[in-house]
Amino acid sequence: MIEQVIDGLDRGVKTMKKGEVSLLTIHPEYAFGSTESHQEFATVPANSTMYYDVELISFEKEKDLWELTTQEKIEASGRKKEEGNTLFKK
Repeated sequence: MIEQVIDGLDRGVKTMKKGEVSLLTIHPEYAFGSTESHQEFATVPANSTMYYDVELISFEKEKDLWELTTQEKIEASGRKKEEGNTLFKK
């Protein structure tokens, strides 16, 4: 299963440094927009501003495409294919 996060959270974390703590304020257009969202532990009303208290403990940088072995490229393309199929079915 592909795990997905809202666009604003993804964008915010990408700007953080290891060990940084941040309160991210994510406006509706970068969260769930004008659609109510039913999550595992809560229902998020339409047009909600989201607040996330985030600490970036660590991360692993993916290898660049030219650094991958042939087998790693095959595996990576299979994952991308599955991601695309999942998004297409939505």
